Amino acid sequence: MGRQKIILASIAGVLFLFVIGLGIYILTNEKGKEKQHIALAKEKSQMETELNELMTRYDETVSENESYKRELTYLKNKVQDLLDSLAFNEPDQGALERYKKEIEKYKSEREQLVKLAEQLKKKNISLKSQVNKSNKKLNETTEKLNQTTENLQKTVASLQETSTALMSNMQYSDSLDLQTESLRNIIKENSVLTLSNLVVDAVKEKSNGRLVPTIKAWKTDKVRTCFTLSPNRLAKIGERNVYVQVINPSDKLIGERQKVVFDDLDLYYSGKNTVFYEKKPLNVCVLAPRREVLVKGSYYINVFVEDQLIGSSTINLR
Repeated sequence: MGRQKIILASIAGVLFLFVIGLGIYILTNEKGKEKQHIALAKEKSQMETELNELMTRYDETVSENESYKRELTYLKNKVQDLLDSLAFNEPDQGALERYKKEIEKYKSEREQLVKLAEQLKKKNISLKSQVNKSNKKLNETTEKLNQTTENLQKTVASLQETSTALMSNMQYSDSLDLQTESLRNIIKENSVLTLSNLVVDAVKEKSNGRLVPTIKAWKTDKVRTCFTLSPNRLAKIGERNVYVQVINPSDKLIGERQKVVFDDLDLYYSGKNTVFYEKKPLNVCVLAPRREVLVKGSYYINVFVEDQLIGSSTINLR
């Protein structure tokens, strides 16, 4: 009997301790859940604040970057959906982590679009600058042209006045003739260099270096172009580069096939000769060597002094 009391007392003690422990566990667990709930609510609130700030930045970005308005508006709507989902749900820790990843994703995509918009903005600024420079040059050219036209009109008016005055006084008719002739000579001498006696022939080069004319295409080693540069008092004394183009029946350039660049012209030539011009008649010859066997037909020859075309001719090879 005494032993049973001891056993019952032991069991009662154990049950008492179990009840005490269970109560403590339940109380501790409830407090943990409450702390976790508070932490989740705080983190949810922070996310809502962050999403609202992101929405504001999207509005600012859309207003500043019209070129990517559609893409930015699409991302803004995605952020709004995420904000609505967060507001109407009580997410657990896993859901909050997914929300965080979505927020970072939309941030990254917005930053990429902003960078693209900045690059496009810089390109537009550069293009605008180039257009302004082109317009400035065009305006300067137009202004120069207008000034030249105005000067020319003044010159013409002055000549007309001089002519009228001379014609009104017959006793100065001889003087008028002399002045008219002088004006004609000035206009003529102020033009570009001219040539005369233009002769083009095909030649074969002998072993001793002598050049022999030929009319056979297959025998031709060089095309020789000779002429005389006419005197011009108003032309400057000095070196002149003379270029010759020889164009075959297939409309292709033969010879050296070199290029010289001028301000507004890229000139391809078959042969070149540099001469010293002294305002006197000057005989010039230019040789255009062949690089391959020539074909039969008509060859067209153009003669340039620097970038000015001063003469043309043709030659027929059999």
